[in-house]
Amino acid sequence: LQFLYFIGCRKPAKRCKRNKMRFDTRHALYENITNGWSSRLECRKVLEGHRGCVNGVSWSTDGELMASGSDDLTVKVWGFCGTDTQMELRESVRTIHMANILEVQFQPGSRDTLVTAGLDGCVSLVTLCSIEEARKLSSLNSSAGRTTKIAFQPTDPNIFLTTASRPDCLLLTDLRTKHHDVIATFPLSCNGVDFNPENPHEFALGMDSPTVKICDLRKSGEKCVVAEIDTAPELHGNGCVSSVKYHKNGREFLACLRGDRGLQSQGDVRRVGVSEKRTLSNYSGHHNVDTIAKEVAYLDNHNSVTTGSDCGRFFIWNRSTGDLIRAIHGDSCIVNCITPHPDLPLVAVSGIDSSVKIFTLPPTDKRTMTDKGSTARGFANQHHPDAEPILSVSECVLRVEEASGIKIAGNDLVKQKNHEAALSKYKDLAVKLRFVAGSHATQNGQRLLLSACYSNMAHCAMQLKRYHLAVTCCDKTLDLDPTSIKALYRKAVSLSETKDHGAALVICAKGLALNPADQDFQKLEAKIQVLQKAFKKAEMGKYKGMFA
Repeated sequence: LQFLYFIGCRKPAKRCKRNKMRFDTRHALYENITNGWSSRLECRKVLEGHRGCVNGVSWSTDGELMASGSDDLTVKVWGFCGTDTQMELRESVRTIHMANILEVQFQPGSRDTLVTAGLDGCVSLVTLCSIEEARKLSSLNSSAGRTTKIAFQPTDPNIFLTTASRPDCLLLTDLRTKHHDVIATFPLSCNGVDFNPENPHEFALGMDSPTVKICDLRKSGEKCVVAEIDTAPELHGNGCVSSVKYHKNGREFLACLRGDRGLQSQGDVRRVGVSEKRTLSNYSGHHNVDTIAKEVAYLDNHNSVTTGSDCGRFFIWNRSTGDLIRAIHGDSCIVNCITPHPDLPLVAVSGIDSSVKIFTLPPTDKRTMTDKGSTARGFANQHHPDAEPILSVSECVLRVEEASGIKIAGNDLVKQKNHEAALSKYKDLAVKLRFVAGSHATQNGQRLLLSACYSNMAHCAMQLKRYHLAVTCCDKTLDLDPTSIKALYRKAVSLSETKDHGAALVICAKGLALNPADQDFQKLEAKIQVLQKAFKKAEMGKYKGMFA
């Protein structure tokens, strides 16, 4: 296979004019956008349809289609609809995998051929066909204990590498023969792989250690490793690299380091020079301990760096200065996958949720905002108007302590029946708690205080007969704690007071599902049912004479 690869290398095919024309309208929306767009991203679409964690996301070469692979063993293909950046489901394929899909990649230059890797050690070829034809699924490999990451060779769309574990090895596959070779085995697990875009023979391999191996595809066995770069000498061999990504210039790459609770390390991202063989920049503030699946990527014409975090956000830094630009909510639990669009200022984000979030610029940003003449450095300290402030750990602790004092003052006002002043105090508390918490401990304290804050705001709003505000506050509480019986009860009461008895009964059913023996909910449900019947009877009497 390596001989066929060597003699068959060729330049990648140019994008055909027809495919390019399809994106002309969408590109026109962003014609004035240059550097710095990563500081203004916002979630514009949530793609739902999977029934498990979405572990892999990939764009087709022309950027018109996006594929997602999930724990539900399906691959879903999404496409743009209209001239905006809205997307819709085009295809859903049940693969031959017997366990979680961990990776999905489009074959370069193709819109109907994908390759997947999974927890079952299988590498699957997925061919999307017309309705009249059967979909072709074939297994390329099933010998490994687990296959995790896939990287296509830049100059040959038929050759790709797959990292595998148990045994810990690297597989080379040719789609023309559907045959694979084990080109190297290692004493540690291989976690991430990426080719150098400027040197198609070279690839970087991240492993269960801080050392990244630089390899040559034309060699096999131990000889394929041409250099080893220790990305974190201070860890003395502890830790691991969960993913790697080359810069477009081929002279540097990113290594995403996983932390270790035992070592009190929360993980960070290192920018490493290939020729220098050392770390050039360090990007920190996020939390990478809970999963080994976090990806790292370049954004904004390779002027920004991004990765996911255990706090449910993805972090964006200025590549040159290392300054943190933004931390954006991308998942209810953990962000693992971050996949930039090949052409547009658009990013697909996924993690533990069963959905993919599409982040792009707000509608008013597409035509009215021009950043010509700006540089990435100029955006390093600019934040989105609605972005949460980014604080250090010590600042977070201080902010939580101040918030606790405000909560106590609000509670005292409630005891004095001064609900208007208490409501105002709780609003101040919500503002005080609006910040990015990097550590689990601070994040948990922030969530508990926010949950109590919105719950207390709902109570005050109910006492002031502002039932619509009470419903809003209950919703915010339930976003933070979906099992809050108190928030469900207050929401049901408030909805009933606004004569929305049907919605109130739905909330009662949710509360009783969580605690069937809750007598307060049982009494409330019975009371709302009586009120609903009386309301319907009154309405019928009111209009009875109109149609006589």
